[in-house]
Amino acid sequence: MSDYDVIIIGTGAGGGTLARHLAPSGKKILLLERGGWLAREPQNWSTADVFVDGRYISPDTWYDAKGKTFQPQVHYFVGGATKLYGAALYRLREKDFLNSIGVKTASYRAVRDLDSLRAALRELGTPSILKTVEFGYDGKGQFKFAAAGENIDDQAEEAWNALGRQAAILEGFVTFDKEVSVVAARGQNGAYHPFAVFENEHREQILDLTTWPADVSAIAARRAFDMAAAIGRELNIVGVYCVEYFVHGNTVIANEIAPRPHNSGHLTIDAADVSQFEQQLRAVCGLPLHTPVRTCGAAAMAQLLGDLWQDGEPAWDKAITGPNVHLHLYGKKDAKAKRKMGHLTATADTVAEARRNVENARKALSGPSPSGRG
Repeated sequence: MSDYDVIIIGTGAGGGTLARHLAPSGKKILLLERGGWLAREPQNWSTADVFVDGRYISPDTWYDAKGKTFQPQVHYFVGGATKLYGAALYRLREKDFLNSIGVKTASYRAVRDLDSLRAALRELGTPSILKTVEFGYDGKGQFKFAAAGENIDDQAEEAWNALGRQAAILEGFVTFDKEVSVVAARGQNGAYHPFAVFENEHREQILDLTTWPADVSAIAARRAFDMAAAIGRELNIVGVYCVEYFVHGNTVIANEIAPRPHNSGHLTIDAADVSQFEQQLRAVCGLPLHTPVRTCGAAAMAQLLGDLWQDGEPAWDKAITGPNVHLHLYGKKDAKAKRKMGHLTATADTVAEARRNVENARKALSGPSPSGRG
């Protein structure tokens, strides 16, 4: 392992995309992925099986250096910023951490059983959203409670069963005008270099469209930058990370921390003088970070989901005939509904023009390709 400059564990959550963009750097990069010869047990991904039923707890008696017995439970250490993993990967702890450093979030309550869910709903009201504390991604592991009107107890039981009766967090409704994100790089020396704010639109809890620069006030942008800087400093992050926010006027409320290069930052590949992936390489290798600058007036990124493949391979040649439109595919073998398969980026003089061009390019993908591959 010491022969490599960068080791990427897993191709999920952007790991494969990161590896492809680091490949031309000249650094020695090792990509680790579980192979087909390893059993894929669904219980590995069940918090109930692992943490409630104790599937992997050792039956042996363990002794510490002083001869006292202890139970090792299930702990995996792979290096890196464990404080960051603890804060970002467990939603309840994430909210606790953000509020502890003065970063405002939506109101929330811990949910451990059906009774605590009903109590939380009485406190926070509806509309609200219930999320599993672990493993939720792109809308998975979530249940939305509609506005008052339906029997809330029946809704609570439906939600609790839908999420597998596991630990969760209930988040109150947030009034917002826009959803935005700050993607930033932080070096080993604490240097902080954010990209300008991205504006995001989601469809069914999955990122659908990102425009750059975001249409927010200078005050809101500064607050978002300062919050992201504080988070990076408190967690001692080294590398690229993202903080997602809700914005209402000048009010900025943090939503989530993503401890990695982020989907909303993919358009930096074509629209900035340094991409989020190069910044990641610079950070983890101890190289000087670059202050990112947009190389065009504006850019827009449209997500490509597996749904586009339902009638065969999309018509790529139609999409990239538009002005300054760039196609990026992630190399995933199987196209599944709502699975992120790639994205399109358009650069232009204005956000309106970039958005129009990228949306037109995505619309052109419907239907089989004239090349006959569909």
